[in-house]
Amino acid sequence: MPGDDDNKIDRGDFIEFKLDQLESTLSDSFEKLSIKMDYIVDKVNKGDIAQENIKTRLTATESSVKHLKKNCDTLEKDMTNIKVSLAEKLGWTTLGGTVGGILTKYLG
Repeated sequence: MPGDDDNKIDRGDFIEFKLDQLESTLSDSFEKLSIKMDYIVDKVNKGDIAQENIKTRLTATESSVKHLKKNCDTLEKDMTNIKVSLAEKLGWTTLGGTVGGILTKYLG
């Protein structure tokens, strides 16, 4: 039967055509997927770089804060020493003035 051979060829051509379409579609899909994956990897890398920059700045800021706290503690100690010294001097001055006033009153 001559029609059967033509039908088999048509089916073979049809199957080959469909397989070519499938291959083309898969190739396009893989290309799009590859582009999207490259985009995501690029975003992740940029995020990692930004995170590393933030981490570096945070470390520097923490170091600065530690230095400022140390300076603040030193200044508080110095202020306390100045207050004590001033109080001692005022105390001796007051005591000296009182003793001098008493001596002046009784001797004068």
